[in-house]
Amino acid sequence: MSKIIVVTGASVGIGAAMLCQLAEEGHQVVGLARRPELIESMANENPTWKVDAIKADVTKDSDVIEAFTWIKNNFGKIDVMINNAGCSEMTLLSDGNIDVWRKMYDLNVFAVGSCIREALKIISDEGNIINVSSVLGQETFSYPGVAVYSSTKHALKCLTKGLRAELHEKRPGIKVTVLHNT
Repeated sequence: MSKIIVVTGASVGIGAAMLCQLAEEGHQVVGLARRPELIESMANENPTWKVDAIKADVTKDSDVIEAFTWIKNNFGKIDVMINNAGCSEMTLLSDGNIDVWRKMYDLNVFAVGSCIREALKIISDEGNIINVSSVLGQETFSYPGVAVYSSTKHALKCLTKGLRAELHEKRPGIKVTVLHNT
């Protein structure tokens, strides 16, 4: 059965691979990305795919709200939300580069929260929210430069578990999953 699936960070990397696989399986896929033309290019090469590309910087709450309003107006609901957009930069704590840290937290944590909030308004009661994380979010690694990134993925794991607990009573049919990629 075809589902309506939203993927963030869908223009490159893992997000693009997921978008392609899901579209190939016949799902309606809505890709959110800062560069939607890359999604459109993939879709144009595969005319049977049902893919929509939305320009959205998910670190901007207004872009997220606008994207989900478009999705609601065009599809009424979604079945699956895949929070894939993310970034990592090697940075030492001793350098104290707060701008780099803020960039990672904005995309890896706060943007996910914004997308979850909007997705919950239109996700089916049997939907699935999937947060893409990293093995670096499972435990603390002791090599220099990954502490801040790892901490964002630890936070994502906590958000995922918290959401699962929150929905357990209110909307128990919604599955909440975290994927730790390598």
